[in-house]
Amino acid sequence: MVRPLEVISAICCLFSCVACSVKEDRMACPCRLVLDFGGNDTVSVRSAELLVTASEGFHLQDTLIGSDFGDEYVVSVPRGEVNVFAWYGGDGCVGANEGLKIPYGQDCPEVYMDFFSIMAEGESVRKTVAMTKNHCRTTIYVKTEEIFPYRLLVKGEVDGYDHDGSPSYGHFMYELELSDGMTGLVVLPRQRDDSLCLEVCDGESVLKVFTLGRYISATGYDWTAEHLEDLTLSLDYTHNVIGISIGEWEKEHHFDISI
Repeated sequence: MVRPLEVISAICCLFSCVACSVKEDRMACPCRLVLDFGGNDTVSVRSAELLVTASEGFHLQDTLIGSDFGDEYVVSVPRGEVNVFAWYGGDGCVGANEGLKIPYGQDCPEVYMDFFSIMAEGESVRKTVAMTKNHCRTTIYVKTEEIFPYRLLVKGEVDGYDHDGSPSYGHFMYELELSDGMTGLVVLPRQRDDSLCLEVCDGESVLKVFTLGRYISATGYDWTAEHLEDLTLSLDYTHNVIGISIGEWEKEHHFDISI
């Protein structure tokens, strides 16, 4: 016959083997990291690539589909600082250690991202993951009264995003492909400064340089905004005039250019 006291003793012994004792160093116990993806717009963000790193070589990569965003994502992590990087639309340009790097000659993927560090303390910590629009679709219209056989190169000094989510310093170049209507599209990453420019080239020779970064800044465009607005630029090549409008704004800013 099994006595109740023996059963209670056996259960207590079992828990003492598998649980963190109050006499032990609580830092050795894992912490439950609870991530909430529910606030993301699943029309724009249809899935999420997730990278979680922490001390002791902890490294987790996973993929979530949009239909799972309503469920909490839970993972046990070491206590201490934990880094979380989530993105959608990286087009194969994202690496675990280097962040997102745009190959020279290509433009930025239409990427949505979130990065944060959090201290994993106590039994559990909770954090909302909000993947924001980290790209700027820039449409450029060329107006000219003459034949336009030239190449248009967009150049800058941001080549992607570091593993902490900040714009990374590096050379960016993309050659616009103009349609029959003289329209081209380039997708830009967040900018660190006003170095963005547009070069008009005849073969390998540079004919004109338009300092786009300065003109965009003059409109009040915010490269640090949570969601980057798209831009529309009209380049009157014959009269050296640039017009810039932001997002859905009806107002267009005009700049007379001195070459």
